[in-house]
Amino acid sequence: MPTERKKKGAQPKRTAYQPPVSYLRRTITIPPELNAAIDEQIGSQNFSAFAQSAIKRELQRLRLREWLAEREAEHGGEPPSQEDIEYAERAWRNRK
Repeated sequence: MPTERKKKGAQPKRTAYQPPVSYLRRTITIPPELNAAIDEQIGSQNFSAFAQSAIKRELQRLRLREWLAEREAEHGGEPPSQEDIEYAERAWRNRK
């Protein structure tokens, strides 16, 4: 019986679905009016993606705030330089 040759660079066959990333389940409590506003904007089916995006943006905002506070402390409480402001603006525009 002839043996089957694999093509160079061929991917192995998957026998079952394997998600690329593992996720953790978290529970949040929100007031009814916030829930209604979210449902009005995105519907109830996309809540996880919406929450992930919102949390990611909030974490970026907090990191930027910390970075700006560090820069201000380095300069004795003076406002950030124009260079620092431009860097922060670029970082904000390029956030993902």
